[in-house]
Amino acid sequence: MGGVSYLEYLNDPRLVARFQRYFGVNAPTSSPDKSSSSSSELSNHQTSSQRVLRSSVRKISSGSNSDGTSSKRSLKSADCDFEWDLSSNGQKSATLTTLPSVPSTSTSNVKNRGNANSHARNESSGSSGISSGVDEDEDQSTLSSKFNFDEVVTNKFWYYLFKFGTQLGDEVFYSCWFSFWFWNIDGAVGRRVVMMWGILMYIGQGLKDIIRWPRPMCPPVVRLEKKWEMEYGLPSTHAVVGAAVPFATIIFTSSRYQYPIELGVIGAVLWCTIVCMSRLYLGMHSVLDILAGLSLVITMFVPAIPLVDWLDSLILQNEFGGLGLFLMGVFLCFCTPGGDRWSPARSDTFVILGSCVGLIAGQWLNFQLSIIRGPPLDPPYQILWPSYSMLGLSLLRLIIGLCIIVASRAIMKSTLYTFFYKLLKITKRNDLNNASKPEIFAELSSKYLTYVFIGLHVTFVAPSVFRLMGIQRPTFHTEI
Repeated sequence: MGGVSYLEYLNDPRLVARFQRYFGVNAPTSSPDKSSSSSSELSNHQTSSQRVLRSSVRKISSGSNSDGTSSKRSLKSADCDFEWDLSSNGQKSATLTTLPSVPSTSTSNVKNRGNANSHARNESSGSSGISSGVDEDEDQSTLSSKFNFDEVVTNKFWYYLFKFGTQLGDEVFYSCWFSFWFWNIDGAVGRRVVMMWGILMYIGQGLKDIIRWPRPMCPPVVRLEKKWEMEYGLPSTHAVVGAAVPFATIIFTSSRYQYPIELGVIGAVLWCTIVCMSRLYLGMHSVLDILAGLSLVITMFVPAIPLVDWLDSLILQNEFGGLGLFLMGVFLCFCTPGGDRWSPARSDTFVILGSCVGLIAGQWLNFQLSIIRGPPLDPPYQILWPSYSMLGLSLLRLIIGLCIIVASRAIMKSTLYTFFYKLLKITKRNDLNNASKPEIFAELSSKYLTYVFIGLHVTFVAPSVFRLMGIQRPTFHTEI
């Protein structure tokens, strides 16, 4: 019981609120009656969280409550909208909307609203991020207040630093990061890091839909970000990716290149720290969520590193490796937790799997076509520090490559969506409220295949264009 009490402490939203206050995020002023209402909501949230935590500790493997029913939690109990706009006097202002804990009888309604809102965000932004909105139901009380940006965020340095930090775990950043790495640094390391990223994120996203743990209650937490707020909170996949990518990069480069490992470790620690702290600062995760994500990385790194090396060699050198990789991705998609309902984490998982399959399949094609053949010398190698001309070519490759990716994404997304909706004879809707199986299948299949094609463009099509233009990286063909 002592262990469970400690977990309850780490999951306490007031711990996150204290962290926010320390770094200059103040709670908006509210009237006494609202403060009383907020305290009551927090008490209800804590009681519910303790109940779910104890149930999760006992029955995490079965994914069910003590009464045998599915352990579905209402995400809206921890929901909070925080939107910036310009008020009439030209100052930045914000809207904070919080909902109290929702009775179990309304859980399905809340979940459906969350599904609809998450899909609306997907359609508008084209990413796997999620937005939330609040329906004006008579049986739900809604607390809204307008307040000034400067009243809430009193230290702009920390605000912009942690906003940058959270972008280090965002799909937009990794789209650019992995592309830059394959085009300008080392494809062999890139393949292994992508595999590690895919394995850990698949497990982390799946655990979110199995555990179904809500994000920190708002208030007392001030939610400074809307994206992903409709996902469940534990484990923090930002913490997973913030630890997995930099440390995997250090591990796989240390066996190929001669450089001061200490500097790499310091950089990886700083990277991971700023990502994890940013999630607390923005009010998106509890300390327990962060520690769970880091624990997942630590636990999986030891078996995953040799597995990744073995898989890379197996896929690359087998003539059917690309097909097997694609089918394995499809199989893992069907095994993704989430059932027949729309899940933001499930949608992200399809994007991650599609990206991994596409990136590695492109390298497999390069090997099968003898475009990459292996190095003339065994590692480790000296690092070739770039000259001004090399930096210029790197920038040129990045610009041209990103243009190719943006164009391919736009074409493939619209084409595949249209194909699946016509094939299944369903009408496309802007929300997935009470979506049928064919609708969910069409949405997720389109996402998976779209990102498979994007990955292929990153590692196969774009390098082919670079080669035709005479701007290919000289060591590209040696990286096995």
